[in-house]
Amino acid sequence: MERKPMICPECHTKLERKDIRPNWSCCPGCGVHVRIAEQWIIKQCWIGFGTAILLLFMIGPGIWVSLLLLFPLTVLISILLGIASAVVTPPKIESDVPHGPPPGSIGFLRK
Repeated sequence: MERKPMICPECHTKLERKDIRPNWSCCPGCGVHVRIAEQWIIKQCWIGFGTAILLLFMIGPGIWVSLLLLFPLTVLISILLGIASAVVTPPKIESDVPHGPPPGSIGFLRK
């Protein structure tokens, strides 16, 4: 199975995983700051949280042990899920270039 490359949203350069850092990093093609979209990371965390609750419910260790294990299990499942889903489909990349109206405007563009 061939991995799909991550693509810069500005110049459409194919990015390798080593080019993307956890925080903002520069695109080798255009120099724009890029990172993995926050929505993708948050989605992985919520899925990990739900899976951890489901797993703890199925095991049934008791309420206090479940509460104690919920956070570490959520982090572990989220990391494993993030790695697995990044192999199957590349995460969305976002840039720091604003594409909407300027801050403070009501949407009208001056020419």
